[in-house]
Amino acid sequence: MNDLTSYRPVSVMPAIRRDLSLCIEKSLNEEEIGDILRSHLPEVDCIESLVIISETAYADLPPAAHKRMGMQTGQKNILLQLTIRHIDKSLTDKDANGIRNKVYKLLHEGSIMELADDG
Repeated sequence: MNDLTSYRPVSVMPAIRRDLSLCIEKSLNEEEIGDILRSHLPEVDCIESLVIISETAYADLPPAAHKRMGMQTGQKNILLQLTIRHIDKSLTDKDANGIRNKVYKLLHEGSIMELADDG
């Protein structure tokens, strides 16, 4: 994810998936999210993929969802699936949750944080 070379070694280590529900600016897309992670996440080499599973506009969510996330108008909610895998070592749940939390803190623009337990 960090470069455009045509070949990269493939890890035989197990992948870990984490789903994140985030409030982000409504114009932000998958490519821009990748750019943010490449620029600001030291563990970016462990992010094998990111996929936006769904996105929901502020107006299409109930007030309880706005309150739970601290969501404001001009934002949308996305469900982002991360696949986390290190090239040459197995990651623990604590490792994966730490990376997940760093991604969450970088991207989430709501006023309420929902971090994963680091075990």
